[in-house]
Amino acid sequence: NGKCVICSKHQSELIRPLNVDHCHNTNKIRDLLCDRCNLTVGYVENCNIDVILQYINKHRKDVN
Repeated sequence: NGKCVICSKHQSELIRPLNVDHCHNTNKIRDLLCDRCNLTVGYVENCNIDVILQYINKHRKDVN
């Protein structure tokens, strides 16, 4: 639908075109992502997501 599958921003809201995300190990195409979401996935896909989420949730109260 011309949107990033993670944040749902439409292509028309973005400066650059959506990225065709793919697995670097298999080269299998996954989905379309905006730059921000594509970079985020690239940074965290080899990390322990549960630990990252625990950290975010621990400090979420600091923002509210």
